[in-house]
Amino acid sequence: SGHNFFVGLCADGTLKSNGIRLPVWSGITAISAGDTHFAALCEDGSVRAVGSNAGGMCKVQDWSRITAIALGSQHTVGLCEDGTVKAVGFNKKSKQEPIPRCDVEKWTRIIAVAAGNSHTVGLHEGGWVFAVGSNANGQCNVEDWTDISAISARYRYSTALKNDGTVVAVGVGDHGRCEVGE
Repeated sequence: SGHNFFVGLCADGTLKSNGIRLPVWSGITAISAGDTHFAALCEDGSVRAVGSNAGGMCKVQDWSRITAIALGSQHTVGLCEDGTVKAVGFNKKSKQEPIPRCDVEKWTRIIAVAAGNSHTVGLHEGGWVFAVGSNANGQCNVEDWTDISAISARYRYSTALKNDGTVVAVGVGDHGRCEVGE
């Protein structure tokens, strides 16, 4: 769901929505929503996006061979079948304050991606994690994570599931969000 809308993926590969006008799309295998934009991964590995295109976050029409997508509040991330990653959208908060949430072009051998409000996280096939973007709350402090099998990124924090079933988290800890110890 986005800021003022909800989109659901039906079993037949079509979409249902309230709050956002969607084109008639079919053959959809996965969906993701940012605050004001929405993207769909198609069976053929292409990606479609609608909504606010501020900063170019919906410029995915030339993407192909994508296996997974993730949307942050103002950016769109695609995992390519060859393990590389693409990202479009705002890469700066302002001219004075860069937030390189789309600086993923050097990532390789990635098996999963996640997008937070203003950061992007990638899981390497070796079980370690990369993160770029705003680190104002420590949400990108993942460099010591190892033996990771799944990742997630949200507003101001990042979490991961380790191979042994435990969870690690970094970022803002209000409301107990990052208290994942034993």
